[in-house]
Amino acid sequence: MKSSTIIWLVFFVLLSVQGNALEQPEAYSDPSRPIEVKVGQTFIIVLECNKSNGFCWKFAKDLDEAVLEYVSSKYIPDSALVLGTVGQEKWTFRARGSGKAEISLKYIAPWDKHSQPMQKKRFLVIVR
Repeated sequence: MKSSTIIWLVFFVLLSVQGNALEQPEAYSDPSRPIEVKVGQTFIIVLECNKSNGFCWKFAKDLDEAVLEYVSSKYIPDSALVLGTVGQEKWTFRARGSGKAEISLKYIAPWDKHSQPMQKKRFLVIVR
């Protein structure tokens, strides 16, 4: 009787751990609201983007790498890459250490080194 209870307990613990491992990072798109995360937590910033016209999001300034780590970014088109089609860029970050940091991004044409960005976004991140 006791061994079956232990087996069920181990089963539920493993199921709980597996469920937490499958959780997707939280996504943010509103720069007017601070992003609050815990050390070690991964999160995503989602930005509207139109790669078909050559514009893309780039860092406007360096990250505070003591607080945040840039993990990756990828473009996801809403449909086939056709001129004028809008999609999303998803930027993934990981909280490294406690503190406050800013993620500053600009929407630019990379071939035009002298033009001003079409948009700028600044996200405040608070890591606890």
